[in-house]
Amino acid sequence: MLWDDIERDFPQTAPRNLGNMGYFGKTSLFLPASVQQAAYSAEGLILEFYRGFNVSWTDPSKYFEAPSILDTALLKRCNETRMMTSQAMELYANLTGDWDGVELLIRDGRREVRGRCFNDYFWYPPACRENSSRCVLFVTAGNGWNLEETMQKSTAWNMPLAPVVAKNWSVYTYLPLQVRSTFYWWIPCLIAANCAFSGNPVTVWWVTLGSKDRAPWSRSLELVAIGLRYSVSLNCYDISGFGSLSPNPTAAWYHLKIEQ
Repeated sequence: MLWDDIERDFPQTAPRNLGNMGYFGKTSLFLPASVQQAAYSAEGLILEFYRGFNVSWTDPSKYFEAPSILDTALLKRCNETRMMTSQAMELYANLTGDWDGVELLIRDGRREVRGRCFNDYFWYPPACRENSSRCVLFVTAGNGWNLEETMQKSTAWNMPLAPVVAKNWSVYTYLPLQVRSTFYWWIPCLIAANCAFSGNPVTVWWVTLGSKDRAPWSRSLELVAIGLRYSVSLNCYDISGFGSLSPNPTAAWYHLKIEQ
């Protein structure tokens, strides 16, 4: 497990595990409850399960807004995101076989792989690459949180998810409230000021495989959904040396999520 590896590899400097915080956390693809309910009421389409997005059987895009509706001034360009991370994009292409979704460049004698960008801001999966109006937006932030994972899932399961990266945090928490889209989020949301999605968003559930079941997926582990994780408290390995600065040194901890 990850925690065991850290303690083994860094015995002198590994942070102290202060134990379970008492709740589980999860990051995933979310969608507005109103969209989920509309799809189910209209045709029994279950968008809270990943197979509901498979374009071989249905057209989920009619419940969302097309990428063309977005004001690109609110987005980061592809060259500001993980689309430019050669290792990540090459891994995507190797796992999925979708070399049309990337571009190969030779720079200073070295090969680089980049995500194929459309109109400077978008990446379209095979499920809607020929007709972007049938793509479903996936809004994320940072430099592209969950970007390549979403690309892999979109291609592997024929889903029309088109990731875009919000320009900043304000835009990130604004767009899903204004545009019918999917988006990257997490539960529980611990800081009230950050819990901007007041419309009771619905998480999309993926196939979940235990560690014993992952052998057939060894080439594409990112396709496996990560279930609920313990939230644990960690503190610096030598925080006890700061006793003169704090009456309770172990109170100076970082809140991290680590899969157990």
